[in-house]
Order: sequence, then C-alpha cells, then structure tokens
Amino acid sequence: MKSLVLWCLLLCPTLSFAERRALIVSNSTGRIDQPTLRFVGADASRMSAVLVEGGEFATPRHVQDGARAEVLSALNSLASEKPFELFLFYYSGHGDAGGLWLGESYLPTDEMMSAIAKVPADLRIVVLDACQSGGAAVRKGVTLAPPVEVRIDHLSSEGNVLIASSSVDEASFESQTLQGAVFSLQFVSGLRGAADEDDDGRVTLSEAYRYAAVHTLRATLLSSTGPQRPNFKWDFTGRSEPVLTHFGQAARLTVRSTSGGSYFVFDGAEQQLLAELELLTGQSARVMLKPGSYVIRGRGEREVRTARFELSANDDRVLDDSKMESAPFVRLARKGAFGQFATSLSAGPAFVTVGLMPVFAMQLSLELQRSWVLYVVDASFLTGAVERFGLTARQTGGGFSAGVMPGLNIGRVTLRLGPTLGLLVLEQNVTARANRVGSMFRAGLRVRAEIELRSGLALTLGAEPSLLLGQFDGRWYPELIANAFMGLRLEL
Repeated sequence: MKSLVLWCLLLCPTLSFAERRALIVSNSTGRIDQPTLRFVGADASRMSAVLVEGGEFATPRHVQDGARAEVLSALNSLASEKPFELFLFYYSGHGDAGGLWLGESYLPTDEMMSAIAKVPADLRIVVLDACQSGGAAVRKGVTLAPPVEVRIDHLSSEGNVLIASSSVDEASFESQTLQGAVFSLQFVSGLRGAADEDDDGRVTLSEAYRYAAVHTLRATLLSSTGPQRPNFKWDFTGRSEPVLTHFGQAARLTVRSTSGGSYFVFDGAEQQLLAELELLTGQSARVMLKPGSYVIRGRGEREVRTARFELSANDDRVLDDSKMESAPFVRLARKGAFGQFATSLSAGPAFVTVGLMPVFAMQLSLELQRSWVLYVVDASFLTGAVERFGLTARQTGGGFSAGVMPGLNIGRVTLRLGPTLGLLVLEQNVTARANRVGSMFRAGLRVRAEIELRSGLALTLGAEPSLLLGQFDGRWYPELIANAFMGLRLEL
C-alpha cells in the first residue's frame, strides 16, 4: 500500500485522560517479493513512548512480527474488556490497497476495522503506516494505488475522522537517515508538543495532523516521484475536539532557532531519536520529555550544533541554538558501506624537465573516502610539442598512480594534502631522429581543494610536483614534473 492512513472515529462528547489503551502492531516482513523493513520497530517504539509519556496511556500491548491471527486475537481480547475512554491502534509494516501484509498472512481492511469497532472505547483512533524500505528517502508501499478509504458511518452518529498520508496519485515515504517513516516521525514530533499551535500545553488531533502534514510535504518536495501530501477529513456534530497529549508534569524544552535548520532530539545515550523539529530563522518549537538526560543536535547550512542537558519534572527549559556547541561538517562514509566512492576528471598545464617541455595533462581518478581520508587511483595522459632550431619535438606519455589524501572540511570547501606513487611512460619524437622511450617511477605530493557545487558534485583545484626516476633512451635520469589542474568530482 503506498499510503500511510490514519482513521479516527470519535464517539464521545468530551475527552478524559481517565483510561486510555493502545495496541501497537509492527511487522518487518510481507510477501516473499517484499523486502524486509528496517524501521518499523523504531516507529512503534516512538509511538508507544509518546502515548505513555504524554497521552497517559497504559503501557501499550505490542504485537511484533505477528501473523493475522495474533493481531485479531489481541483485538478480540480488548473487545471483551469493560468500556474505557480511548483506544489507539497503530500499525507499521507492509500493506496494499486492500489490507495489511503480516508476513505471508493477509489481514483485509474490512476485517480489521470490524474487529476494531468491537473494542468498547468511547474514542477509537486507528493509525496505519504501510511502508517499504530502500535508500535515504524511498517510496513506501507496494503499489501506487489510491489510499485505502474505510468509512465507519454507522458506529456512531456523533462523527468520524479520516487522515491519509498522501493523495490518490502519490507515494508515501520513509527516511533512512531518520530511521523511520516520514509521516510517523512528524506525527510523533507533533504529539510531543511541536504541534501545540495555541501554546496551551495540549496537542489536539487537528494540531497534530496539521503539523505532520506541513512537515511531511516539506520533507518530500524533492522526491523524484513527487511530494507526499497528507489528507484530512472529519465530521463533528457538536463535540469537542479530542486532546491526544498534554504537558502535565512532564519537562518542557523550547528550541529557538536563530539561523534555521533541522533539530534532532535524542535520549542521553543517543540510542533513540525522539523528535525532529524543522525550524525557519526566528522560529521556535516546544517538545515534551520525561525527566532525564537528552542530546539535541541542530543541522544548519554549514555546521552541526550540539547541546547536552538534564531535565527534571516540571522543567521549562529554553534552548537558544546560538549557545549550542558548533562544529563544521565532516565527510563520512555511508553507514554500512565499505566507503563513499567517487570519480573525478581533471586537466591542466604541466612541465616536464625531460626535454624541458611544457605539456597538457589529463587525469581520471577513482576515489574511495573512508571517514576523513581519501584513497585515490589515477590514470593520466599528457602530450605537448615545442619548436627549437627548426625542429619539432613532441612528447606524449601516460601512467598510473595511487595516493592517500587526508582532508579538512570547512563548510563547503574541503582541503586535501597527501603523497602519491606511480609509474610514468614517456615517448619523445624529434624531427629526423629516432623515437626515445622511457619508463620512470613517480613520487609526488598532491594538494587539492574541493568546492561543493551541490550534493555529490564538487569543483576541484590543485597542483602536484613529482620526482621522476628511471631509464630514458637507455640512461638513468632523475627528472621533475609539475602540473596544475582543475576538474569536477562526482560521488557515485
């Protein structure tokens, strides 16, 4: 299923925090042709935590990697209990336009909603996050079919709500960087207080939806398949809007942004991402947290800012990002990969002391970056000619080299310096003389600056003086070659 759908059914006149229960279902596998999902557990954990800490829910029951029968059994068990105030059903996993894939078993939407309708709660909220992993921001779900539309019109005359994560012809997305579904993370961030528009310490259903909808759209604008635009539809008849979370005795943290950017709230050990805040210059947002240790990292245009702090019950802390510790970006290898591969093509003038001849040199490089060190393998070609005493002397050559270049990143510029070793083969041709051929070992020192033009593409500028040692025309020569270059570097 391409969409994340949130169905909400309102059946009570007012909302009380007296008794709230939730069933969390996460499943990392689907049909045999569907990939194993990596982030459903994180989605479920974040949802469970915010419901307990801010919504005063009893500890949710979690059906993890269960089949259809286990989910229905859990719903039937809830249906046999005494009436209570609010029930929330949350699912993260595979799905399609007709229902949920729980491993190889299939739970049709109609059957699921019928079972949920039997749960004796005054207010029922159903959140379905059907996603499919792959890449830093990837399409979720199996098909581009329309979102599932389930209408429960006859359970109550008081009203019903429908929230869908995307429009009919759009895909839903998840983020490898954030380790979770885009809409779910924004929805949870909203429930933690970022969506509290009127600053009354409570987050209503519509506030949470509006926050998640705007930030999901913003996060997916650059998607090649088009942006993700959640939909919202409900019908109330003289009923107050449900409050999903409130601050109560929780600690409160307000983040003020002086330059704009993304702010990530982690637990003290940085093992779990709790919320993401996307702020423009001058904006602020508040999140609700239980007492404990936390780390917040803000990513601006050219730097990352970090703050570590302790929160106690009833704390109301204000954090100005200008007071956070800052550090410039560093280039790191992709997580889980051998390293970041790139290729570069450069060219420029060179001077070879063999024959005292200026030449034009081209170089094609394959590069591997691991942490802050760049490993380079080059193939080079050079050619040039000079007129002396009525004779034309031409020199051509080619070779291979390898080098190691540590780097220092300063904003959009990376400076590198490191040694290179290689082999160069030269051929000289002078009018009316026999060709002279030689092969020489090459040891050089390369300095290079990389200026980022856009993500994955950089302009390179540099120079490399080298010492040559080898045989040329049957004799051993120590020679020099120096070249300057300019080119482009493309990450693969």
